[in-house]
Amino acid sequence: MTRLDEVGRGGVRQGWRGCRRAAAPPPPPHTSAPAAPCAPIPASELPLPPEKLPLPPVQRRLSPAEPTPPPAEPTLPPAEPTLPVELPPAELLPASELLLAARRRVIDSLASTWSDGSAARAALLSCAPRCEAQARATAAAVVAARGEYSAEMQRQLVATGVCTLAELRGPAAELSVRCFERGFANLLLQAMQAHGAFWGGADAVPAPRCGAARAARLVPLRAVRQLMAEGLVVIDGALSAAELHAAREEVRRMHERAELRPVGFQHAVRNDHVGWVEEGGREAEGVPALSAAVRLLRAVPAEVQKHTGWELSVPRKVMVAVYAGRDGEPSFYKRHFDCRDPRTNPRRLTAILYLNEGWDAERDGGCLRAFTPATHAHADGRTYEDIAPIGGRLCVFRSCTIEHEVRPCFATRMALTLWVSGGDAPDEAATRGSTTRDG
Repeated sequence: MTRLDEVGRGGVRQGWRGCRRAAAPPPPPHTSAPAAPCAPIPASELPLPPEKLPLPPVQRRLSPAEPTPPPAEPTLPPAEPTLPVELPPAELLPASELLLAARRRVIDSLASTWSDGSAARAALLSCAPRCEAQARATAAAVVAARGEYSAEMQRQLVATGVCTLAELRGPAAELSVRCFERGFANLLLQAMQAHGAFWGGADAVPAPRCGAARAARLVPLRAVRQLMAEGLVVIDGALSAAELHAAREEVRRMHERAELRPVGFQHAVRNDHVGWVEEGGREAEGVPALSAAVRLLRAVPAEVQKHTGWELSVPRKVMVAVYAGRDGEPSFYKRHFDCRDPRTNPRRLTAILYLNEGWDAERDGGCLRAFTPATHAHADGRTYEDIAPIGGRLCVFRSCTIEHEVRPCFATRMALTLWVSGGDAPDEAATRGSTTRDG
């Protein structure tokens, strides 16, 4: 790949293949612990009907020439491959205090994660009864059959996120609650994604309405071409030093005021704190730099649509994430796709704007590790890039194509994230469903 030259003050410095030049060296041994053996479990996979459990999905990228059937309307849950072992029938788990507490945790956590908490709670409560019944039945089936599982079956359960090995071998009460909590959370999340509003789809506007001259200068045609061809592009210099400092200070104050919350039911997968801001909203009021950062981020999709014809929609709010890591207690987000299944998840592009001053990836860790398609592997066989979260850096990638994780970080790491909705990309239109993710 030919390295892109810098364009203007904040031009494209490198593609994913060249971002190692801009990123700091790999973290020292204490920051490069082996990745977890299994990826976080998406809403499209769990929980399952109590009769069957899923095989761990096989991760692959379909060839554009490989035909795929047209997708069905979203269902809850979608059809999944199953293990060739039937679980015994099981009654619903009793609604114990532990299960009721788990139910409250899930609803509270999802409502606080959504950009409109009050509307989220109402929608979640309307979906809760059927999701709860199915999650309780699935958890009961797992508990009832746990003594019959072979070592391979246990590995399958762990790999698909139904439970951990320690839970499977521990007290039945703990196993039932953990299985229920994960299953209930994923069913609710799946239902909300099918509803179309969880990622801001309800108030999204066409991307051209958010366009701005500043974004046009920042994201030239060559950057869009790289994004479409390789799945990811990195652009530096999106914010001035003054804008960066002011925006970061306001996010710090939001965190200190406890306006950002952990995603409780995903504590094993991520331990960041998140909240939402909008251009000119209360959080950005009186802080022009934060409002300007949100405006710039929301203007990026217009450039993608202008150069590709891909019809995209931009939500009103963007997410603020703070990873409050420190020595001995790193912050992280394990490996995942933002959109594993385009049939039930509307996200198509992820745009991240970093707000970190003086970041040293060798000392602080916290790189975004982006797993690029195998067709873009390096000469040494490596199929990932570590992108340092340098302040003012804009990273845009295709949500259905780029699996990624936040590596353990040992300093306070801040970022704004925008998820852009849309239909098929121009290069996917002929092969609808080719980016559907199985794992």
